[in-house]
Amino acid sequence: MRPIAALLTAVVSVAALAACGGETSTRSAPETSVAGADVTVVVDDHDYEPEHVEISAGQTVGWNFQDRMDHDVAFDDGPASPIQREGTWTRTFDEPGTYEYLCTLHPSMTGTVTVTADASPPPPTTVEDLP
Repeated sequence: MRPIAALLTAVVSVAALAACGGETSTRSAPETSVAGADVTVVVDDHDYEPEHVEISAGQTVGWNFQDRMDHDVAFDDGPASPIQREGTWTRTFDEPGTYEYLCTLHPSMTGTVTVTADASPPPPTTVEDLP
């Protein structure tokens, strides 16, 4: 009788596991975009992704922190995010140039924001402006 009981237990266990395997997760991937940002950089797994971004003057970059460890975003010219694991931080870049940043807690984490001149067209000419 013992071999039959063991076989029955194995069959029931396999059936139970197979039933669990058919479930799908309803958990969605974390949101990566940052409200109000033209470009988003995700801070996760000791990395800025993407590491390099290019924007036009007047645009905003947002950093979305999604790591188990604390990080920040610090620039040579002064502004720095708070140290955080979760949350967001934004900075608007008004002047063209290359802005390098790093995590002060993990200096090997680096990134660059390249800001190009504003490419917006000149304002329309009105009849009153004509000679």
